[in-house]
Amino acid sequence: MLTKVKEVLQQLCELIGEKQFGLTGSQNAWILKPGGKSRGRGIEVHADMNDLLKSIMISRDSIWVV
Repeated sequence: MLTKVKEVLQQLCELIGEKQFGLTGSQNAWILKPGGKSRGRGIEVHADMNDLLKSIMISRDSIWVV
């Protein structure tokens, strides 16, 4: 999964340009929301991709929006 995320980030870098990507791509704040909940319940913010993936892997039965 991490490989796919890195591929998407590389595509984003190519799309928006290296200069802008430096502002948003390598130091992202990832917002993770459970797909089945509402009113902001269960939302998490991660600065590290590995932490984000750990949160997703803990509850594999859930659908997430990132």
